[in-house]
Amino acid sequence: MYNKEKIKAYAKEYYLNNKDKMDAYAKAYSRMYRYSMSVDEYNAQYDAQGGCCLICKKNYKSLCVDHCHIQDIIRGLICRRCNVMLGMAGDSIDVLYSAIEYLLKNK
Repeated sequence: MYNKEKIKAYAKEYYLNNKDKMDAYAKAYSRMYRYSMSVDEYNAQYDAQGGCCLICKKNYKSLCVDHCHIQDIIRGLICRRCNVMLGMAGDSIDVLYSAIEYLLKNK
């Protein structure tokens, strides 16, 4: 038969040695499945943006695909922090303006 522990150990070692490649594949598959965006389309958009988030303008190795939930269109690539920020604000311009006013008032 087979040795479960030996197979588990091999799989763990394989994952650790190939983590970057496997993670990149998983991200690419996720983008294709969720947004109908190919790896070439993602790379073209990433290059067009210079690897920078469209909101904070910082350079990142990998960016999230930002999309409008209402119109179901891709808006661009943004970093994880900015993606979470928009999500937590519910994509509400009013909430984001309120946050700006709050920050300016309490500078």
